[in-house]
Amino acid sequence: MRAEPRDRRALEALAELRVKKYVLRPSGRVYWVVVGRHRDYWVIPGRYCSCDDFYINVVARGEAEGCYHLKAQRLAEQTGRYEVFEVSDEEAEPLIEEWRGARELLAPRRRPKRLAHSGLHRLGWRRRA
Repeated sequence: MRAEPRDRRALEALAELRVKKYVLRPSGRVYWVVVGRHRDYWVIPGRYCSCDDFYINVVARGEAEGCYHLKAQRLAEQTGRYEVFEVSDEEAEPLIEEWRGARELLAPRRRPKRLAHSGLHRLGWRRRA
């Protein structure tokens, strides 16, 4: 069963504060992101994740209800264990492109350039307390 590893990984993501909520200004749009091992994954709460596990095991095979990123986001929102970043709509464009980026299913894994958290503070983005 793959349910237990998903639960464990969701709890690890929660404990490590890898769930991020981006609030865009001035539009007020909200993006949830879970920082994963290979990249940052865009999550639409309760509905979608940009990870391969969601696509393969939830959408294509119907073998799971969700991936660990979805579980981590839900738990984070319920417990308040997530970081909030306020970002201008303009500054968020490259992040959104990364989060919505094309999936490379079943291709050899490469470590993509991570924009989201590596340069966040350097670009002057502020974390809301």
